[in-house]
Amino acid sequence: MSAKLISAWHTPWAAIAASVLALPTAFVLVVVGWGALLVANDRADGAAWMVLVVAIGWTAGLLAGAIRLLLGRSWLTLAVTAGLLAALMLFGLARGGLGDGPLGFGTLAVLVSLATTVLAVLPGVRRWVGEQRRERLYPGSTQRARSADHDPRRPSS
Repeated sequence: MSAKLISAWHTPWAAIAASVLALPTAFVLVVVGWGALLVANDRADGAAWMVLVVAIGWTAGLLAGAIRLLLGRSWLTLAVTAGLLAALMLFGLARGGLGDGPLGFGTLAVLVSLATTVLAVLPGVRRWVGEQRRERLYPGSTQRARSADHDPRRPSS
């Protein structure tokens, strides 16, 4: 077996768990976006299309981040989108209180979003993504990848 095929099977469990948790995180975003859309439809200023654009874009960012993490391309996309959702939900809980959501949905949403973020930023996951990047840039090399400041493919200014 080639080294690339073998390394594909060594995806860290935290990266897999973060990618799987991105699905319920995206569901949380759909539910929150749906609620915001219902509120926006009652207003006369036509803000409903903006709510749709933000909700669809954010959901696409979460799902793209999960796919990019599983492929070893980037951990940052998933971490930022899930982290922003966790912050938004935490702000909503702090402002509205724990008892306002049905069956503790807000608390569960915060916990799932935070778990997705924490798992995506673990050092083992970041190191694995860096190794995958190095293997793509320098196939078969055992040297460390060069920093962006010293990339020989970029012309110096």
